Amino acid sequence: DGDGIPDALEDKNGNGSMAEGETHWLHTDSDGDGIPDGVEDANQNGSFELGVETDPTDPDTDKDGIPDGVEDANHNGQVDGTDGSESNPRDPCDPLAGTTCIGVHLQIRVKLHGCLLESADNTKMRDDLRKKGLLPLTEPFTALPSFQHAIGCGGESTTPQVLMNSGDNAIVDWLFIELRSTDDAHEVVATRSALLQRDGDVVDVDGVSPVFFPNVPSGAYFVAVRHRNHLGLASNQPVLLTPAVAITDFEDSNFEAFGSNPAINYAGQRALWSGDLNADRKVVYQGPGNDVLSVFFYIISHPDNANVLANFIGQGYTTNDFNMDGVVIYQGPGNDRSKLLFHTILASPDNINLLANFVINEKLP
Repeated sequence: DGDGIPDALEDKNGNGSMAEGETHWLHTDSDGDGIPDGVEDANQNGSFELGVETDPTDPDTDKDGIPDGVEDANHNGQVDGTDGSESNPRDPCDPLAGTTCIGVHLQIRVKLHGCLLESADNTKMRDDLRKKGLLPLTEPFTALPSFQHAIGCGGESTTPQVLMNSGDNAIVDWLFIELRSTDDAHEVVATRSALLQRDGDVVDVDGVSPVFFPNVPSGAYFVAVRHRNHLGLASNQPVLLTPAVAITDFEDSNFEAFGSNPAINYAGQRALWSGDLNADRKVVYQGPGNDVLSVFFYIISHPDNANVLANFIGQGYTTNDFNMDGVVIYQGPGNDRSKLLFHTILASPDNINLLANFVINEKLP
């Protein structure tokens, strides 16, 4: 057929018929996309090299819904021009990021209420857990019953070098990111553990990059961010995610979040409610299932509290640490239960009667 590919390479099994995976030795354009077989199989060796060539047996190599002959408008096997007149028929993310475009980036900004308290700068969170060497190198959520990673997700880890960073980019703690289906916001389709910096930037485990979901198709998703002892927060509208970095700024009070008063407005910035010390997705000071009891049992059962004292001061990486300073106090000056009452329960705009037994529920779909 004069397409430059020897007949014996086109009819590989030599049976005189065009089988699957073969091009036709009598036709110059086997898949009918307008691009000759010898141009698609650029080295004319009878084999398709993924990412380098277009497939002469498939009119839509990258499965983006646009035929190869439309993307390569002049049918020369090259992506020509910078005016956007041609797109890459080998790239499922060009020109449209559809479901065949895999791997999305997300830049999140968020603050934790507990880390803002007693901070020298109200716009920067404290990184006491990092300074005290309490932050784990591996994400903590897999071990917590109230967090469930999506299939194939979880187990993220960072390095000691990342935790050595100081200043605005110092790591405060781990965060749990959920991507939820636009068809059913209850359905979590992907999760990722990431790191939170003092200035509110959420970064991947390298401590620098935007959060990357390597196996997620491009598309619109509800985005939720959760923490081990703060109430979670979610976008009220789906966010379009692609390989290009999408910005989701939960810190901005103008960003539409799900639910009424889903977070606290602290010093002009939105922050996740602190105080879910027993990780049951609500904050309770007084009444059944209260978080204060969790602090009490943590102190009483602490392995270093040999005398079982209620005023023992516990130290460590635990959900019972309301303000995340690495210290847990049940009874005495600066105790965590008083902070929970005054800074969360009585600070809620929904608690109009200032009731101690008021309950703040997590506002997620």
